[in-house]
Amino acid sequence: MIDLVFENIEYLKDSIYFSKERILIISDLHIGLGNNYNKLQYNITIEESKRLIKKIQDLNKKIDKIIILGDIKHSFSFDKGENFELHKFFETLSMIVKEIIIIKGNHDKMNEFKGVIFQDEYILKDNDKKYLLIHGDRKIENIKDYDLIIMGHEHPKINIFDKNSMRVESYKCFLRGENFIIIPNFNDFSSGNNVLDMNFLNKIFKKDEIYRSKIITSDPVLEIGVLSEIKDAM
Repeated sequence: MIDLVFENIEYLKDSIYFSKERILIISDLHIGLGNNYNKLQYNITIEESKRLIKKIQDLNKKIDKIIILGDIKHSFSFDKGENFELHKFFETLSMIVKEIIIIKGNHDKMNEFKGVIFQDEYILKDNDKKYLLIHGDRKIENIKDYDLIIMGHEHPKINIFDKNSMRVESYKCFLRGENFIIIPNFNDFSSGNNVLDMNFLNKIFKKDEIYRSKIITSDPVLEIGVLSEIKDAM
C-alpha cells in the first residue's frame, strides 16, 4: 500500500519501504525476547536471528539500506545468549544489504557491531521533503523543520471486538498521523500494545494528535479508519 501523501513510502508487513532509494525501515526487534520466554519454559524455539532474516527476505523487496529504529535488543543489561543472537543477525544481514543503520533506542546500551552504523537520528530527504527517523523515546527540537516523523517505540496493535460473537482479533498496525508514522514492532514474539487503551509512551505528540491518526493494519495492509472513530464504536 502506497502512502497517499508521500508516494515514495510503501507500507509492508511491520515495515516501511522507500522504493526510490530501496531503503527498508523496521523497528523494535527486541532480540533476546524469545530467549526470555524460553527461560520461563514456554518452549519457544529461539533462533530469533534466523526468523528475523527470513521475515525481511519474505518481504520480497530489493534492499540496499536498512534502517532500524531502535531497541534491537531486549535486555537492558548484558545477556550472553542475546549478544550471540545479535552478532548472528548482523553478520547475516550484512550479506544481503549494503548498509545497516541503527537509531539507538532506550534498550540499546551498546555501539559496536561489525559493519553497523549507530546514530541518534537519521534525516532522509526526498526532493523537497524532509523526513526525520527516530526511535521515539526522546523529545525532538525544531519538529516543524520536518515534513514527516517516522518512529517506533510504541509497538502499536489494535484489538477489534465483535460484540455478536464475543470474539477479539488483534492486528499489528501503523499509526498515520498528520505529520508522523508510528510503525509496529518487527519481532513476532511480541504482539504489541493496544492503541485503543491510549497508553502511549512518547512525549513528542499529544494524545489528541495520536487520537486523530489513521489506523493501517500491518498484515494484511489495510486502512481501517481513524483511531478516535474506531474507539468510539467499540
